[in-house]
Amino acid sequence: MQKIPVPEELLRLREQIDALDEELLQVLAKRFQVTAQVGMLKAINGLDSLDEEREARKLETLQAAALEKELNPGFIGELFQMIFAEVVNNHQSYKQ
Repeated sequence: MQKIPVPEELLRLREQIDALDEELLQVLAKRFQVTAQVGMLKAINGLDSLDEEREARKLETLQAAALEKELNPGFIGELFQMIFAEVVNNHQSYKQ
């Protein structure tokens, strides 16, 4: 069976995707650095790790922005709920 060569254009697009994936990881790392500071401040001040009201407002805002960018708002909601859950888990680890 003969292997069909991958078109150059496809290889270039895959390189772009790889670069974008790296950017996403960098942005997530920065976001978690900032939320770590938030978690420490919450712990020092005796505040709850979870702010349900803020989280709900933030999800609405993100899903509306997703629509404007022609992204699936359901997917964006699920993605950020996973991010928020990880943040809350991290915040709880700062409590003494």
